[in-house]
Amino acid sequence: MIVIVAESGIGFPNGTAPTARIMGYAKGLRDAGREVLVLCLNASEPSPPATALNTHTRGVVDGVRFEYTSGRTVRQSRLWRRRLTKARGLFAAAARLRRLAAEGSLDAVLLYSKSPVDAVVIRLATRGRPLLAELCELPFPDARQGSPAAIRRDAYNRFFFRWFDGVVAISDLLRRHAQAFGRPGVAVLKVPVMTDVRQFRPASRTAGASRIVGYCGYLNQEKDGVVSLMEAFARIAPDLPRAELRLIGDWWKGTRIPEYRSIAESLGIGQTVAFLGNVPRAEIPELLNSCAVLVLARPRSAQADAGMPTKVAEYLASGVPTVLTRTGELETFLRAGEDAYLVPPGDVGALADALRHVLAHPEEAEAVGRRGREVAEKRFDYRTIGLQVSAFVADLDVRPAGRHPS
Repeated sequence: MIVIVAESGIGFPNGTAPTARIMGYAKGLRDAGREVLVLCLNASEPSPPATALNTHTRGVVDGVRFEYTSGRTVRQSRLWRRRLTKARGLFAAAARLRRLAAEGSLDAVLLYSKSPVDAVVIRLATRGRPLLAELCELPFPDARQGSPAAIRRDAYNRFFFRWFDGVVAISDLLRRHAQAFGRPGVAVLKVPVMTDVRQFRPASRTAGASRIVGYCGYLNQEKDGVVSLMEAFARIAPDLPRAELRLIGDWWKGTRIPEYRSIAESLGIGQTVAFLGNVPRAEIPELLNSCAVLVLARPRSAQADAGMPTKVAEYLASGVPTVLTRTGELETFLRAGEDAYLVPPGDVGALADALRHVLAHPEEAEAVGRRGREVAEKRFDYRTIGLQVSAFVADLDVRPAGRHPS
């Protein structure tokens, strides 16, 4: 059995990019013939319980078993209770892993967490079975040299990665990072974004029938450029009376919809922006398919250079034409004007021009969307990646494992 351990705050089976990536690993390994268990270390849902998307503390989804080891899915209001629940979840997960290892049922553990405490506790619980780190973001990406954050970053890099036998990294930059800070000769597998392409069935649509500009993810400017997208839409909206900006998602704790609705009002597009909030993952494919164009206006940053958003794979799999900013490794997978429309990060004018072009040339855009889906089928489908990860685990199994940092 391969156990995927999800850090505090990551929900399952509903959630955002981390949940989607964990689901991709789980389904890919399942299809590769591996038994998989997902353990969520802590409650993921904000109060009140009525707004929770994840309400079951254990179950089976698409053949994948999952469990909230803390015993609850909704976060408590008091800080001390949250911390107690978090500790309970971590040590309950460790106890489960120790039992599986003692029974001979544990093949490997994939830890999706940035916490050194999680790494130490899970390492000790695996009893020598291979432990893999999931690395999809650069640690402390905005730390300035000499700052307290930089000191924490340097300490983190020095000690965190040495607990692992292998690392699964989302980009070449992060692959090199793991090799630089991991144990000598640490095994690293590059795994790009992934999705279940079959869940996204391109809808047959009349060219130009939809004028919905769509975005799916957290409501934030720093990482995903949602305000830049709203500013670009405000530039084209006066010329497109039937156009609508649809924002799917919210924030991982509480809500930012009132804040972003106020921004929309200030830009004069309050009546043409639809805030859908967080929705179950099962509803996302249909929502994306109903759009005329899907957008990610990610700004340039150290984090953007190192990572690759899961939503890119989902956008492409939908077959809807996609407008993306040139960040990270996107251009190693996509050709501008062929598989997707690529614009410079931080250039609201170029983003507005690209949106206007897509909506004004629906037949060309449809063809770009079809080719984008072909890229997703060839490069980002979880089945292919599941086979690669399963083989990587098998290779680790013949290496010396379970050593403590040297």
